[in-house]
Amino acid sequence: MNIQKELDRLEDLILSSFRIPLLGKTLVSEEALLDVLDQVRINLPKVIEEAEQVYAIRDKLLAQAAGEAQRLLEQSEQEAMRRIAADQITQQAQAQANALLTNAAAEAERIRQEALQQAQEVQSGADQYAEKMLSNLEGNLAQLLQIVHNGRKTLQ
Repeated sequence: MNIQKELDRLEDLILSSFRIPLLGKTLVSEEALLDVLDQVRINLPKVIEEAEQVYAIRDKLLAQAAGEAQRLLEQSEQEAMRRIAADQITQQAQAQANALLTNAAAEAERIRQEALQQAQEVQSGADQYAEKMLSNLEGNLAQLLQIVHNGRKTLQ
């Protein structure tokens, strides 16, 4: 039985009972009234017990929800920390890569400058050697020309 149903029955009993005019009173059957009150008394502990069970379930669900919320919060914080750490590692790696690229570019420029300087030195050395050889050849040719000239003079 439902307590609400019993209260509705009590109300119907009162409304359907005999009203005494001018007094604003109603005659209600004692037996019927006591029967409804007995049913309310019987059902009231059940209703209270059910309400307590509902509250216990509600409290349990709230505790579970709070625990789950806390777990999700901690998990989110850990994920955020992991991502921050990963981002920092990425930034450090990027910075190191940039530093390596800068150093490699500087080293490549230094090597290119050295190569240019060495090429100029080799070119200069080759030019000096060629100048020396041509000068010697010119001297030898001048001597040969003098010999040829002297030989022709002798022949004349």
